[in-house]
Amino acid sequence: MKKIYLILILLFIILLNISITNAIIRINEVMYNPEGSDNNKEFIEIYMTNYTNLTNWIISDSSSNDTLVEAKYYSPNYALIVEDGFNLDINATIYTVGSTIGNGLNNDEDNITLYNKQGNVIDSIYYNSSMGANGNGKSLELCNNTLIESFYINGTPGRNNTCIKDNTTQDKIRITVILDKIYTKVNYTKIFKIENFYNKTINCTVRYNITRNNQTIKQDIFTVKVNRYTTSNTGNIYLDEQGNYTICGEIINNTIDSNTYKTCKNITAIDLSKIKCNITFNISTEKILYNINETIYFKFNISNNTIPFEITYWIDDLFNNTLKNKYTTTNINKKSWTPKNIDENDMAYLIKAIIDVPCINIGRNYTEKLFVVKNKETNTKNDSEMEIKEIKNKDNTIEVKARIYKGDTRKTVVYFYAKNNNKIISQKTKFYAMDKFREYNIVAPIILNECYKNIVVIVDGLGKKETKNIELECNKNKTEKKTKNKQNETFILDILHLRTIDKTKFNISVKINSNKNENISICSYIYRGNKCYSYNGNRTANKLNVVVASGRDYYVNLPIILNDNTTNGDYYIKLKIKRQDYKTEKELKKKITIKLDKKEIKNNTNTNNKITNKNNKQMDNNLESYLFKNPYLFLQKTKTRFITISTMVLIILLIIYIILNKNNETF
Repeated sequence: MKKIYLILILLFIILLNISITNAIIRINEVMYNPEGSDNNKEFIEIYMTNYTNLTNWIISDSSSNDTLVEAKYYSPNYALIVEDGFNLDINATIYTVGSTIGNGLNNDEDNITLYNKQGNVIDSIYYNSSMGANGNGKSLELCNNTLIESFYINGTPGRNNTCIKDNTTQDKIRITVILDKIYTKVNYTKIFKIENFYNKTINCTVRYNITRNNQTIKQDIFTVKVNRYTTSNTGNIYLDEQGNYTICGEIINNTIDSNTYKTCKNITAIDLSKIKCNITFNISTEKILYNINETIYFKFNISNNTIPFEITYWIDDLFNNTLKNKYTTTNINKKSWTPKNIDENDMAYLIKAIIDVPCINIGRNYTEKLFVVKNKETNTKNDSEMEIKEIKNKDNTIEVKARIYKGDTRKTVVYFYAKNNNKIISQKTKFYAMDKFREYNIVAPIILNECYKNIVVIVDGLGKKETKNIELECNKNKTEKKTKNKQNETFILDILHLRTIDKTKFNISVKINSNKNENISICSYIYRGNKCYSYNGNRTANKLNVVVASGRDYYVNLPIILNDNTTNGDYYIKLKIKRQDYKTEKELKKKITIKLDKKEIKNNTNTNNKITNKNNKQMDNNLESYLFKNPYLFLQKTKTRFITISTMVLIILLIIYIILNKNNETF
């Protein structure tokens, strides 16, 4: 009898192992080149037969890896991998990866690979623009193991691909209630979400009602135009009493089919007038001192903006004379005001605001912000001026010290460059003079393409031009060598090592080598997912500007200070380089593991990342970091780890079976 039981158990485990092995996780859809700008619109859809949490999995393109961070859970079968700022109002589980997916999905061709936590390849696809979906608003969908262009605009994120037959009318138009918890004495105009899965714009007429205890509180009809989806102006709700309500809506007419679509949802209304709250707010401006006719931008910062609010604001001078009349807003978007017609030289103003919330607010409901406007037009020159004060020559780079005064002009750019025989022989260095009636004293580098004995230094902008003739000493052999190197331009960027300073501070050492003279800016930060863990979230806090001479190695140390809330775990260091004549930034990313309260910083044994300075191994510090250059080099496709666990269980049961057989023979 025992043998029969064991055989049944073994058969069950074998069947379980087979079913898990057949579980599917695949890359199902990709939007690689959305219509218009790619920012915040690219996505990769993952389909899975059984739900798997993809947190800390890796998605990569041909040149970069990203760690998945869950932003929203919804569907057990569909997951979307998106960029920061992507619209999360889609029926799928959402994972974010930062500002771009990989290094930005290439519009010509790219490889996309999905790795699990162990670094094993789960699935990968290759696409190119000849397959379709290249800037026309459609996506590439996986149909019968082939990527084809989607039938619908915007693709089918979170639902069946268009090659899968679906006869349900609900997949054509869908209406859902988007309210959950609402407040009394507040007017709501976004009640429903209406989705359109047809490949054309439609008009829908919706009848809706609100009931409580089987009694109708309100009934009404509205008509709305729907492209892909809409939530704006989808009804109106204002409730006087708290309690439980039911909202139902029905699309009774549309311009594309004769079907009806319905939805109902129970919601709770809360009376905040009986609840205490502590809502505070303030006003922030970009600066304190402004010039006449310069636009002042300001915004409101609220301690809790989940509760409905109204802010009434206006602008007074110090004598309570109103310059901007009272205006009421229900959002915290940036506001602006431009001062004009000031009689005095300098005037101080106050932005004043009162916040109104439906709860019993024990916080301060009034705030104000002081700023000063200088009326420089009354005592300053209207004409711009510029003067070349000093010129220094440093290894084919000319440093020009200049005084620039911007008068009453809208022009902002000043160019620094050099000429020889009326031919431009340098790169143009730009300076932006943004404020009127302001004097600037600057030092600007001019990088020569090659050395000439007699040149003319030119400062040109704001409607003015200043020139100065100078003579240079040129090394002919050196000039010829640099001209030859220019034909084979290279740019080398490498992270050499990390050096700890104290508990939360360390330096990253970087090597830069370029075969051309150029200006670059460089910065670095620590991140995981879409969150920055250094300098309190400021990704450019340690930004440096470097002038690089051709053919020389430059070693730059960038300090990094961790946030107070940084914990042990895996992170990434990202290094960003902006070169003078290039539109896009060059990026370099390294994976590190941070362990606090340790005594030394150790590098990974990867030979490409060994630290040559032996003293670094002996330093007393409190940060341990491991550098990886290519942490995901697995090429074999595998299933999830549950397959391995079930196989282990099978082996253990076989061992138990053998032991029991031996015991039976003994007895």
